[in-house]
Amino acid sequence: MAVTVLLLLLGLSSGVYCDEGVTRKLTVTREYDACMDQLNDSTTCSSHQLGHVVSESAADTLHVLVSLWAQPSVLLLHLPAAAPPPSIDWTLLTGANTTGAIQADQVLSSYGLSLDQLIEFDDPEDTADVTHANATSLRPFALDIVAPGAVVSNWTSTNDSGEQGGIHVRAPPLNASDWTAVGNVTFSVEVLDTSRRTDELPHLQQTGTSAVASLVLDKLLTSSGYKHSRFGVQMTTVGNRSQSLQVIKSLDDEYTPGVFKLVSLSSSATSAGYLQWRPVAYTAPEYIIEHSTTARHYAVRAANATAASPLLRAYFGERALTHQLNVTFGLSEDGWYTDAKYSAWELTVGIGAPPEDEFSLMVILLLGFGLGLPTVALVGGGLWMAVRKVRGQSASPASLLVEEE
Repeated sequence: MAVTVLLLLLGLSSGVYCDEGVTRKLTVTREYDACMDQLNDSTTCSSHQLGHVVSESAADTLHVLVSLWAQPSVLLLHLPAAAPPPSIDWTLLTGANTTGAIQADQVLSSYGLSLDQLIEFDDPEDTADVTHANATSLRPFALDIVAPGAVVSNWTSTNDSGEQGGIHVRAPPLNASDWTAVGNVTFSVEVLDTSRRTDELPHLQQTGTSAVASLVLDKLLTSSGYKHSRFGVQMTTVGNRSQSLQVIKSLDDEYTPGVFKLVSLSSSATSAGYLQWRPVAYTAPEYIIEHSTTARHYAVRAANATAASPLLRAYFGERALTHQLNVTFGLSEDGWYTDAKYSAWELTVGIGAPPEDEFSLMVILLLGFGLGLPTVALVGGGLWMAVRKVRGQSASPASLLVEEE
């Protein structure tokens, strides 16, 4: 029997993206002054603030607008480099109907995400599955960054230290009724200046047209009568394409130890937006494997455009395609939320095709050694490894080819 195993991986561990090696210029502003210029109303402008991150390269500009009021939301607008920035009508944006408040010309693509509801459910059977909850053991609550009319005064933005940087916009603690009487629900968005993985687990791959959204549930009070509480979140996405879920399995867990899946909500159109995450959450501020638990997703469903946050309706109006999706945190026998009283989850929101995981160099070498690999060759920026017990055969490049005779 002759066995030929040919493994060809184009690109190394981080993958190859269209803006690979490009360092983008990042700036961040709080759009308070622009509101004051139009309205001259400090009370209204203080309670309707936007964090605005601009990520620029020689070819294009990504505008990342982060809602600092109402539901935690992020809006991505991808424009050519020479295009003017989005315009904002603050009278509309601070009103009851925000449709049309944000306008932009020459938009290459656009996409939005909002976190609409915090979900608490009682799980006495320890299934970690919200579909097993009934009406008396399920409690959704609308998320608001601040109570209506409150003044946003403690939002922050920071630049990461180190050779490669980014901008981190953190909203004030969210208002979640009696859950947050002691603890906090916090939302933040990070934009990096290069295509790379995030510094902390789960090491999500970023491109020049993506951002990382994070949700942290810290020391929340659980509902009276719920002795086995778990939490989750309802998300809404808004874009111009229909979307579906894909779960990709991998042999490589080097970037997120113990996690072999990558989940994406995307469409077939490369100009559309996407969400991407690892099905993992963390039960302590130190994101390590010992503090990891499951982030379970559920079926995607179509939603009415009015379900979107004020920020997303301001740009998309009611003509865009809207989807909703729930994600819950925890797994059986983990002690429920009350054991650690902490859940943290991150996901990527981006424009274009979701990044695909590549085998890391370490895993490829381990696979080669495990197969008794005699030959390792670097070919044209990719890694081509071949194992041959041959009788004069030649092998054509393929991702994985096993032939038996």
